[in-house]
Amino acid sequence: MGLETYRKMRDFRRTPEPRGSVSKLSRRRFVVQEHHASKLHFDFRLEMGGVLKSWSIPRGPSLDPAQKRLAVETEDHPVEYLKFEGQIPSGEYGAGEHMKWDTGTYRQLGEASALEQLERGKLDFELKGERLHGAFTLVRMKGRVGEWLLIKRHDEFAEAGWELKLRKPVGGRDTVEGKVKKNKEEGMAEKKRELIDTGTDKRYVRRDDKGQFKESDDVGRSLAQDVKKHAKTKVKSGQGDRGDQKKK
Repeated sequence: MGLETYRKMRDFRRTPEPRGSVSKLSRRRFVVQEHHASKLHFDFRLEMGGVLKSWSIPRGPSLDPAQKRLAVETEDHPVEYLKFEGQIPSGEYGAGEHMKWDTGTYRQLGEASALEQLERGKLDFELKGERLHGAFTLVRMKGRVGEWLLIKRHDEFAEAGWELKLRKPVGGRDTVEGKVKKNKEEGMAEKKRELIDTGTDKRYVRRDDKGQFKESDDVGRSLAQDVKKHAKTKVKSGQGDRGDQKKK
């Protein structure tokens, strides 16, 4: 736990993101941020242990218990990120417009602390936000490093068929479901050019970085791969907090 990875992945001479520091207090706050990066997603952050534990959720949280949302674990962020909104410049990690979608407080459910529950791979908590309310569960997926599911639990705040409303509409659509449907329709022609027959059924494929064909996966899995690849590249190359590097 800490902010080393966060700082190495950013150049604070260019990005307006806060450099921040590890806090000595935990007020159990949370934030959900609508992130219009290369792929629209939502950043979900819970304050604990002096930092914001963070996940990237491709389709955002849901108040519908039937909707299990993929949540890709990312690096810890400073608590100053609770208030961050702005434009991350091109070339920087997470480039694109970043805005608050919901904010509030949370409390863990059960006797174990939030950090203890996370370590065990399952966190039960209750949100009290402007948009999100009630009990949720974050559960680590077996056999998939850094991948969790965010699930709304059945309570008085649960709502079947609930749709997430975007703060900033995309392509004329103001819900995540509408955007996904539009993207599928517009991308069909391009995907057909790379359609292959796998035998018993037909599946769409995409090219990887080396130009090789790979079977296409859902938007969540693609985002998970991108997040992990970019983080490793930035840290290994030593990019990011160049100010600290010069001081050393």
